[in-house]
Amino acid sequence: MNNIRQLSHKLIVEILQKKNFSNLVIKENINKIDNNKDKSLLVRIVLGTIQNKLYLENIVSKYINPEKTNMKIKILFWMSLYQFLFCDRIPEYAIVYEAVHIAKSINVKLSGFVNATLKKMVSLENPNIHNESYDPNNIVNEEEFLLRYSFPKDLYNLLIKQYSDKVSEINSFVIDNTTTPKISFRVNTLRISVEDFLEKFPEWHFVPSAIAKNVFISKLPLVNSEMHKNGLIYLQDEMSAKVVEFLEISTEDKVLDMCTAPGGKASYIAQLLNDNGNLTCYDISTSRSFLVEENFKKLGIKNAKLNVADSAKIVSDVKYNKILIDAPCSGYGVIKRKPEIKYNIGNISDKKLLSIIQIDLLNNAKKLLAKDGIIVYSTCTINKLENHDIITKFLAENKDFELLFEEQKFGFEDNTDGFYIAKLKKTT
Repeated sequence: MNNIRQLSHKLIVEILQKKNFSNLVIKENINKIDNNKDKSLLVRIVLGTIQNKLYLENIVSKYINPEKTNMKIKILFWMSLYQFLFCDRIPEYAIVYEAVHIAKSINVKLSGFVNATLKKMVSLENPNIHNESYDPNNIVNEEEFLLRYSFPKDLYNLLIKQYSDKVSEINSFVIDNTTTPKISFRVNTLRISVEDFLEKFPEWHFVPSAIAKNVFISKLPLVNSEMHKNGLIYLQDEMSAKVVEFLEISTEDKVLDMCTAPGGKASYIAQLLNDNGNLTCYDISTSRSFLVEENFKKLGIKNAKLNVADSAKIVSDVKYNKILIDAPCSGYGVIKRKPEIKYNIGNISDKKLLSIIQIDLLNNAKKLLAKDGIIVYSTCTINKLENHDIITKFLAENKDFELLFEEQKFGFEDNTDGFYIAKLKKTT
């Protein structure tokens, strides 16, 4: 039995059928595997299958009756086909053999069906055809293009409507959604200087980020490394770290983080403040606040003040000169990390609710901000309803604020997460 594929199948079922978040499901199960190579394979199979679900489903449907096939068996076919089409180092016989073994654990009577169907599939499908690339500036067949990259048409139409002048960028975003993100991390200078860190781990050959300070790129997984376990680094996307740098923090600043969990940006703020006690954090979720506390403890952050409350409703006599609002959002910018997001885009009422929360956070932040103070508003989405439109509305209603900077990164530009960043200054 190959435990990696059996576990991969189990996790994909949990993500697609139970609608759990892939990053959390993987995190809860990854330590069941000892070998780093096997861990990488598990992550690739799980995320790759979900990233390409619509495409794989379409192909598999030519060989089976989808309406009469058990859902776990369908997922098994998708997972097996993904390995055949996109994992060129895995032999065909191994893919079929392991699939049959997993099928027996689902329903032994279906193992023969799985065996015959998969053998037929791998004999007729040509991986080279399925790996053809598209030119984002010249999409001839939109339906075929969206199917190839498993991108839902309703989400594509929403984005094309919002970015009618940036069709090529949206097409590049679609192509990018099935790529593998870089492994990036921030050196925790509260525990070790950047110079000492690089001197201590020369064999890793880390490459400095061209986007954010204190951030490096790794070719190898770091989640189980001693440097990660000991809090010398924090795994963080380059754009996530860059958001914090737009605050231009000095050690004299009083800083408020209104939406802290899981604590990546807050921990960077604490690092830039040298953990001097001038950071106040809020998060509405008790369970997620525990995660913040765990991260702070591992990173050696002792003086940040963490509160569990709705920061859109807090009242304080303290005035902050720097406020970060990393607002709750639809998360479209992190689809390549959490591919299930694109299949659960929600309805209009969901989007309106998020917009209400986002504007409420801004409206309370302005009351807590000192004169000449700075607000950095960010989201990991590319949905204008949660980004540009929110800031435009806020500025129209608050003439005492000016926009210093606004940028939308789609993520394909430098293989980062997609992020929106707006920097606002209170003028009176």
